[in-house]
Amino acid sequence: MKNVFGSVLPMLLLVFATPSPAGADMTVYFAHAAVEVPAPIQLLMLGSALIGVGGLVRKRRQSRRGAGLDHSS
Repeated sequence: MKNVFGSVLPMLLLVFATPSPAGADMTVYFAHAAVEVPAPIQLLMLGSALIGVGGLVRKRRQSRRGAGLDHSS
């Protein structure tokens, strides 16, 4: 019983201590203007950025494999 209270009580304190739900805001700054970006556009931008990073990682791995094969021959 003490184990349950020891693990549940800190979680309840954390939940009740937060004043409001967390939200993600993104502001894009253009020349002398700030524009708030809605959530669907945020997902689109961040998703495409992750796809781009994944592509770069894939290219780098393939170039390392190709360089490793040249040295072993």
